[in-house]
Amino acid sequence: MRGLAKASIVLGAVLILATACSKSSSPANGASSGGTAPTLTINGEKATDKGTKDITGMSSFTLNLDNDPGVYYFEPTVLKGAPGQKVTLTLKNVGNVHHNFTLASENINQDVNTPGASATVSVTFPQSGTAEFHCEYHHGLGMVGELSVS
Repeated sequence: MRGLAKASIVLGAVLILATACSKSSSPANGASSGGTAPTLTINGEKATDKGTKDITGMSSFTLNLDNDPGVYYFEPTVLKGAPGQKVTLTLKNVGNVHHNFTLASENINQDVNTPGASATVSVTFPQSGTAEFHCEYHHGLGMVGELSVS
């Protein structure tokens, strides 16, 4: 009976370890295990892809600045609008580190230092094509997005 009890304990431990170490095929937040997420290329740069939102006709919109373990991103990553459309963006830091919104083509450089804090900026969609924005602190980690004319 002692051998059976030991075998049961060992088997239980192995099952717990196997479950804890297995990779989920569909993580809840859309990112895969190990600090990676789907990417896209914006202006020749690798960007974490957290979707596209068409905000044509809207005068304001909330853009989330976020991070998961090893993944930094804007959500949504791509904002589509009309040529010359002006939009007030509320930049909401929903991550746990400081973030930034830089849109060099419009001389915008806005920090959102405190997790949970917000800031606002006014942007204008380009007449054609795209305009890249990024976080100056996490730019090289894929925190890149764009304004795109639809």
